[in-house]
Parts: sequence; structure tokens; C-alpha cells
Amino acid sequence: AAQLITPCSTVILGSGTTAHAVAAALPQNLNAMIVTPSPATAALLVKHPAVEVFVLGGRLVKQSASVCGAASADAASKISADVYLLGVAGVHIDEGLTTGDPDEAAMERILVGRAADTYVLASSEKLGTVAAFSVIGLSGVAGVITDADGTHPTVRQLRKRKVPVIHAP
Repeated sequence: AAQLITPCSTVILGSGTTAHAVAAALPQNLNAMIVTPSPATAALLVKHPAVEVFVLGGRLVKQSASVCGAASADAASKISADVYLLGVAGVHIDEGLTTGDPDEAAMERILVGRAADTYVLASSEKLGTVAAFSVIGLSGVAGVITDADGTHPTVRQLRKRKVPVIHAP
């Protein structure tokens, strides 16, 4: 997923362990702007020598350690990004992308609309699962990045529906 962040690009990087792994994998010479609703993701980039970090403010959702609410929605609506690397609680072939907090789902929808391309960061345990609140359908994503291999049932279903799947071990 870190390869999707190109020099001089603006990238929205979500929250969660997969987003943290992406932040840690960024090359030290990468000059880019990272916008994040996650204070934890931002903290991982504090010592990066070339990445500029913009943290969205708002109410902290403790379960995901990301912000949402009116303040963050307003700030997010003014962002234009090349790529959004979105972490979600569930990726389901019929239900699409889901999360556990309604305000977080609304925030993620805004961010999807502010990026030219959205890629989903989903570890294998999130594939085939559904959380309580819908973010977007699978037609709204450029691809799914996962550690699951091609034999995983959801990976096979995604490919059958022509959703690009990028394997990232």
C-alpha cells in the first residue's frame, strides 16, 4: 500500500493497525502530504523527515482512535487528495464497506468523496464481515489491499465482481 503514495501526492491515510503499517513503511525520502483523521497515525509520522502531516480534528472515536464530527467533517470537505487508504471494520461482497460507529462512517464517506481513488486496507479477518454502519459499496473503491491470499472466499468473490485485489503480505 505504501507504493501507492507517490512523491508530491496528497494522501488520506486512515486509522488502525494496517494504516500504521503503511505509515511505518513510507520511504524516508518520500516527499508527500499525509492527511489523517487518526492522531495515532499522525504520531507515527512525527519523525518522518519529508512527509508533511495534516491532522483532522474532532470527536475521538476511541474504538478506532480516529476523529469525526462537525469540525472534522468541515475540515475534510476542504481537502483534495490523490488517494485515500481507508481502513474499515468489514468488507463484504454484498454489504460493501462497514464500520462500527455511525459518525465515523459519515466521515469516511466525506473522505472518499475528496479523493481521486480510494483503496481499502483490509486484513484477512475483516474480509467477509459486516459491521453495524455502511460506509460505501464496493463499486466506490479502486481496489482492496489485503494480506489474504487468492484462495480466500471473499478475495475470489471480489475478483469475480471485477474489484481489483492487491495482495500485501
